[in-house]
Formats: sequence, structure tokens, C-alpha cells
Amino acid sequence: MIFLYDRNNINTQEEIKLSIADLRDLVQAVNLKNEEVRNNEIDNILQCISKKNKLKKGTFWIEKND
Repeated sequence: MIFLYDRNNINTQEEIKLSIADLRDLVQAVNLKNEEVRNNEIDNILQCISKKNKLKKGTFWIEKND
């Protein structure tokens, strides 16, 4: 799994709000056995983090490693 972000919307030096619940949810999602469910859950969490930080939809996403 590769974490990607839109460099036009955010850069690596910016600070964002990330709650303990967000972090917990990400850790739990990464450990899900079903790959499709795992990827969907992680995508949903990333979109929630984007919305919480008033970033454009699609600022963060994941892609499968080959």
C-alpha cells in the first residue's frame, strides 16, 4: 500500500488535525484481513481527515503496491 497526496493541495511541512480516534481507526483498518474492505476503510478515514482539515476531496489516497 502506497500513501499519496496531492502536492497542489498540501505539502509535507503542513500541520493537520488528527484525532486519537483517527489514528486508532487507521491502525485498526490497516490490520483488516480483507484487502478491499481495508482499502475502502482507509480511504474513508483519509477523506474524513481531509474534510476535518478543510482540504479538497482527494487530497490523500492510497494505491496498491504491485
